[in-house]
Amino acid sequence: MEGLGYGASWISSQHARYLNMGGIEGFVGDGRLNQAAEQAVDLFSSFGVLSSVCITADYQHIVNPG
Repeated sequence: MEGLGYGASWISSQHARYLNMGGIEGFVGDGRLNQAAEQAVDLFSSFGVLSSVCITADYQHIVNPG
């Protein structure tokens, strides 16, 4: 089985302003926000070795991570 995934996300200007003023949340908020859309591409391949065992290779590329 092979697959390809893509995702993009962004934050509102109000949220970006809050974070740039030093606001803190779970993953972002060091006061140096580069406001740009986060984009991720995921490519994977999986094959069965036994009926209950699979080996999977995965590649992920993330641009502008939060």
